[in-house]
Parts: sequence; structure tokens; C-alpha cells
Amino acid sequence: MTSYSIDELRTQLIEPLAKDLQELRTHNQEPETVLSRKEAAKFLGVTLVTLHDWTKRGLIDCGRIGVRVFYKKSELLNAITRNQVCKADNYPKIKKR
Repeated sequence: MTSYSIDELRTQLIEPLAKDLQELRTHNQEPETVLSRKEAAKFLGVTLVTLHDWTKRGLIDCGRIGVRVFYKKSELLNAITRNQVCKADNYPKIKKR
């Protein structure tokens, strides 16, 4: 059995672990924002029918708890950045006659 001094333990175990913990704390992200169908449609500026269509076509991922459908805000943003879907704000405005 090998014996280590306190200083050796500190340099071999505690200091690297302290660095790893500090790194985890600095990279800690906010908790994931989860949106209901209604909130997701409002966020994207589309109707519930369009949101359902995009989900069925696999353009947007959703999660389910029982019969309820939820969307991660990060997934919606990823779909927008991949140009799979477009927020209604980006559509050209059509003038009504």
C-alpha cells in the first residue's frame, strides 16, 4: 500500500478536482425553457396548425408528457438557425387591398 503526504494528495487530487468544479460552475447553463404548444406557436409567430404540421414533418422536435406536447426553446431556435422553419417576423409583410 502506498502512502501519500497531504501535499501530494492536494496536488494529485484536490487541485484538479477544484479546477474541474470551477469550470463546471462557469459553464453552467440556465435550465432548459420548455414551452407548451400555444407558447411555441406564439414564439414562432405561427398558428397551432402550422406548428403541428412542422412537428409531423420532423422539422421541429417535441416531447410528450401523457397527452401534452412540449417544445424546448433551444430546439425551436436550432430549427430557425438551420433554416428549417422561419419565424413569422421574418416573413415579408403583405399589404391588404
